[in-house]
Amino acid sequence: MKLGIFFRSLLGCSALSLLAYALLAEATLGLLAKMLAASLGISIIMPFACVHVRGVKNGDRVVVVAGNASKIAGFIAKHATALEQGHIGKKIRIALDGGPEIEATIDSYSGILSPARVCITQNDLKVL
Repeated sequence: MKLGIFFRSLLGCSALSLLAYALLAEATLGLLAKMLAASLGISIIMPFACVHVRGVKNGDRVVVVAGNASKIAGFIAKHATALEQGHIGKKIRIALDGGPEIEATIDSYSGILSPARVCITQNDLKVL
């Protein structure tokens, strides 16, 4: 899910590196290689940094897991939509696909290819 951030930051940082190389009179190919390497490093870090700053926003897709099963990938999981914004540990309202709205706690943010994960309490297990 965060591949777009990676590619946009790689494109932007590489463009700035090439522009700086073109404008600096004393720039060498070694300096260009270092600037492009720094661009790649920044682009690798950006998706992880942006997710922690952004958190989970209203309308984001999340995976709902039940109780202690949150540590076991793919166990009792359903997809839902976040109705509130929040960060790890905060309770937010979510809407299950084709179902009711319930409260859940944010367990983890979205990864490169996976959506954010939220955990529901034992009281809400009957909804699943």
